[in-house]
Amino acid sequence: REDIFMFNIESQAELELLEELCSELHLKTRVSLRINPDVDPHTHPYITTGLGE
Repeated sequence: REDIFMFNIESQAELELLEELCSELHLKTRVSLRINPDVDPHTHPYITTGLGE
């Protein structure tokens, strides 16, 4: 349990699952949220990031 520094969360479903598991086990954990702002920086398509899926 102490070897995991942080969970990287990429969806609401992942966050809800982790919340449920931590609640059942009476644990607290750190999370990092991946945010997808859906902004087009008008760069080369191979290096563009942050667009909507």
